[in-house]
Amino acid sequence: MKEKKINYILLILGLIVALMAIACEEESSPEPEQESIVGLWQLESVDQSNCNDSSEDGFTALVCSLNSCVTFEFEEDGGFEGVYVEDGVTETVRGTYTTTDNGYTINTIQENVTGKFTVLNNILTMDSTDPDSGCDVEAVFRKQ
Repeated sequence: MKEKKINYILLILGLIVALMAIACEEESSPEPEQESIVGLWQLESVDQSNCNDSSEDGFTALVCSLNSCVTFEFEEDGGFEGVYVEDGVTETVRGTYTTTDNGYTINTIQENVTGKFTVLNNILTMDSTDPDSGCDVEAVFRKQ
C-alpha cells in the first residue's frame, strides 16, 4: 500500500512538472507582416552616417510647413511622385519603383536609388547609400 502511495505521489509530481514545463514554454510570436508601401508619405527625419566628409554626418528632424516639406506618394501600379518644397519653391519628381521582400529600387530620369525599406505601424524607413557623398542614409516617413 505504501508503495502505491509513493508511485501515486511521483505520478502527480511528474504531471505537475510536465504541466509547468508546457506552461513555461516560450511562445514564438510570428514576425509582424510588413505593411504596404502604397500611399502618401511625409518625410519626418533623415540620418546620415559614414559620409566621406564627416561634417555631413548627422540627424535632421523635419516638420512640414508651407515653405518646407517632402512627400512621396507610391501608387499600386509601381509609379510614384515626390514633392519637394524648399523656401516656398516646389519641385516634383515622378518615376517608378519596384519592391522585393525588404528592398526597393526607385527610378527617375535623373537617377536610380536602391536600398532596403520597412513599413510598420504607418512608418516607412528607407535605408540607402548616397553614391556621391558615400553617406549611409536613413529616411523616415509617416503615412498621411
